[in-house]
Amino acid sequence: MPCAGPRSLPGLRFPAEDLRGLTPETLAAFTHARAEAFWRDRQLIGLTSGYRDAAQQHQIFTAEVRRTGSVTAARRRVLPPQESSHVRGLALDVRPTEGARWLEQHGGRYGLYRIYDNEWWHFEYRSSASVRLPTIGAMACRTIPSGSFSPASATRNVSRICPGAAADRSASPAPALGYFG
Repeated sequence: MPCAGPRSLPGLRFPAEDLRGLTPETLAAFTHARAEAFWRDRQLIGLTSGYRDAAQQHQIFTAEVRRTGSVTAARRRVLPPQESSHVRGLALDVRPTEGARWLEQHGGRYGLYRIYDNEWWHFEYRSSASVRLPTIGAMACRTIPSGSFSPASATRNVSRICPGAAADRSASPAPALGYFG
């Protein structure tokens, strides 16, 4: 029997995944990317964390402040709700490492980019490719032209500068539940 192809795999999920709350563009990009990973390269990609409401993100951030003893130290691992892409439904924490490696190599076609050098599991949906941010001092991200997948439109993206600061994330192993960001 011939392979039905990636479009026949919309329900493929890891146990306990919660895709609710992701923006329609993020959900479509992730669904298409992981279907391609599976059908083309037999690579599974699971979601450990996606959308979080502001209260949940605040709780995670506050716990990290208590654990580290300072807001500055906490920001190296967790962002407050007003800065977190998880709260906006644009961030994905994925597993296993092989799946994240596949997504880093191929995810740009779908607008999914690894954002932080030290978080191999964290990807965000962007309308154009962004430069990875290694430190808390990075105040802006540059984007470059890309022909990345856009569920909302099939147009190519153009160069632009996007404002915003990102927290420095100290190098550390991936969290078991992927709750950072």
